[in-house]
Amino acid sequence: MPAAPGSRIYVIEDMRDVTAEMLKSVSDKLNGFARYERLATNKKALIAACEGQPNHRCDVGAHYGGASTISSEARN
Repeated sequence: MPAAPGSRIYVIEDMRDVTAEMLKSVSDKLNGFARYERLATNKKALIAACEGQPNHRCDVGAHYGGASTISSEARN
């Protein structure tokens, strides 16, 4: 696979289910925007905690139509 000078390769080291962490403090009482904001805050916190390690990039994404949330951790 060709690559340009300065290219980076990210190797996924870990994938885990973080659905419970994403739904923390989320209840049926929250309206649409408040729910969205809570989920965004939880996602940012998960990414920040993961990326605190040197040379790591992390992402959190919904899978199976939002039924589960997976965190992937990659090292460059």
